[in-house]
Amino acid sequence: MNLVHSLKKISGLFFSLLSRPLFFYAVFSVVTLLFINASSPLHNYNPSPSPNMFLTIGEGIFDGLVPYRDLWDGKGFAVFFIVGLFGKIFPGIYFGQWILSCICVTLTGYYMYRLASLLLRDSRRAYLPATLCLCLALFQSRMYILGGVSDEYIMAVMSVALYYGTVALKEGLLSAGKWIVLGICLALLFWMKFTVCAGPGVLIAACCLMQWKAKGIRSALRPLLPVSCGFLIITLPVIAYFAWNNALDSLYYGYYLFHKMYHPYSGPMHLLGNLFHAVLQHPAAFLILGIGLFDLMASMSSGVYKLALFISCCLLLAAVYMGSSFHYYFLTLIPYTLFGMCCITEASRPLYTAARYVVLAVFLISASTLYPIQGEPGISNSEVKNQRKEARAIAAYCKSHADSSLMYFGLMENGLYLHMHQFPTLLYYQQCNFDPVGSEKQLEYISQKKCAFVLIRRKYARNGNDVTTETENFNIISTSGYEPVNLSFSDKPVLMLFRRKGAL
Repeated sequence: MNLVHSLKKISGLFFSLLSRPLFFYAVFSVVTLLFINASSPLHNYNPSPSPNMFLTIGEGIFDGLVPYRDLWDGKGFAVFFIVGLFGKIFPGIYFGQWILSCICVTLTGYYMYRLASLLLRDSRRAYLPATLCLCLALFQSRMYILGGVSDEYIMAVMSVALYYGTVALKEGLLSAGKWIVLGICLALLFWMKFTVCAGPGVLIAACCLMQWKAKGIRSALRPLLPVSCGFLIITLPVIAYFAWNNALDSLYYGYYLFHKMYHPYSGPMHLLGNLFHAVLQHPAAFLILGIGLFDLMASMSSGVYKLALFISCCLLLAAVYMGSSFHYYFLTLIPYTLFGMCCITEASRPLYTAARYVVLAVFLISASTLYPIQGEPGISNSEVKNQRKEARAIAAYCKSHADSSLMYFGLMENGLYLHMHQFPTLLYYQQCNFDPVGSEKQLEYISQKKCAFVLIRRKYARNGNDVTTETENFNIISTSGYEPVNLSFSDKPVLMLFRRKGAL
């Protein structure tokens, strides 16, 4: 009887805690990400390049290496630092990254819940739209992929910024502490991907303009001081870090000039093309976002703040898709889909009532990938295991030699350095997307035989779409003093390993 009574008491406490939104979304994130995030203890290997390079470069920061100067990728410093910090706090190759993903999904769900409570004026009804929007991010085909992309972290910070920005516009000025939080969010977004500052930046500017119109210039300037303080809390240490390491020029090139080369095509037509491609990728998400934008536009007369939210979302759309349209880019916009989902939730007009069924149908059709059952689209769970086996075997083979220096030629990293427990010795140790300077440098490294081992993507591998490029890479390596390692690392190898002749 005592055991039964204890179990009832524990279950009652658990369900009582579930009624608290922060606990609910924490449990939701842990349970869900255990299956759909390849960095979780269930898989412990993420074949995607982003999470691997973030961990390598991020943990390198704590080993004296400087991003952009010693290890190359064009992402924001905040992403490297945060991922590296969690990698150090929670030992294990990917465990810290999984914990970080759980925190990000929890924050996204919780702050979307708070925003839904603000919009619906009923906290009991806020769970539905917030949870549906979170499910849209996690389960909608190819949006979340295997976790660990920078847009996942941006999504969490954006949800916090959007909530406080909406509160400031809808209910008047925030307290100084909350303005500081908004400033910190703005700085984190700036140092993750500076273009996405357009979204919360508009909300802050609109709040200042509204205060100016209502109470004068002094009232309009009042929020800027705490926002600036919050922004500088993050920005000054970043600048000081690069200045201390004599790497401000590397920061300028890596985080600004490089992106001018990375996105050489821009303009209205290019933006429209990217948006059209993104709509085809995520029809349900764009439909819900469009309903929210339509509702904001249609009801601007009843709330001036809705104009600012409309402009904020439109500018963020332009900032996200101006350069390209990778499938995970929409994660940044997930917090804004809440306006459409809330609109559908409280639909009373015939148009919105009909939209409920349209959205449900499109959502079911487009959300064709349920990760716990099928795995990430384009890569099955068996393939994740196969690539994990291959990565560990190659890492063990390279590490068994006195010189284990390694370069990824023509492809991005897949976690070998993490398994080898060492850091790259070359700046361009991997090939990033659309990086002509990196391509030239890698050819220079090959001609000078600066590394003992070279990896290329195997011809006809599932991840390799350009067979011509793979063939060219094979010919370049084969004629540059390297020979293939004729060992079978897995049943279905994705990579081909070469070693330098005569030096091993």
